[in-house]
Amino acid sequence: MAPPKKGFNRHKIEGDTTIIYLETKKGEVIEALIDTEDLEKVKATDYSFHATWKKGVGSYYVRTTIYKRVDGKRKCGAIYLHHLIMPLPLTETVLYHVDHKNHNTLDNRKENLEIKLAKVNHVNRKKANKNNKSGYRNVSFTDNNYIVQLQIDGKNTRLASFKDAQEAGEYAEAMREKYYGKDATFKENA
Repeated sequence: MAPPKKGFNRHKIEGDTTIIYLETKKGEVIEALIDTEDLEKVKATDYSFHATWKKGVGSYYVRTTIYKRVDGKRKCGAIYLHHLIMPLPLTETVLYHVDHKNHNTLDNRKENLEIKLAKVNHVNRKKANKNNKSGYRNVSFTDNNYIVQLQIDGKNTRLASFKDAQEAGEYAEAMREKYYGKDATFKENA
């Protein structure tokens, strides 16, 4: 892997928002947003940021790769833009995550970023898992039944079984609202 280009990306200031132009591995140019007041902090890294596709999430994140020497050996690491803008103390990164409230991982304005407990961050997901065959979040198809299961108190909990996928999906949505709150509900197939 080649070191990242030095120097900050092309960008455009539009009042309180700055648009950063990023390149994907395929050479496409996409746009990310930050607050203009954070521009100098981001530029101070002196690295070029790029868009990295996260298959499990199904969207791009903004990051740069940094290289340094540790004990005489070359080490690399990533800096994600949302962590640069809303940093967590190193000791807290296991307990907390920075969440994108509107699910747009390219929108890194502070109004869209929120620190959440890692164990509840997953409830803000938009969709069912990529390998989900039922079409509904928290619903799997096993033994000719649609099974509804949620993480409750850190444990995968089987809540009910249905013959109909839509009925199971509606029940799963109601259970997410019950256990996770209104932020976790949405219409999957809407």
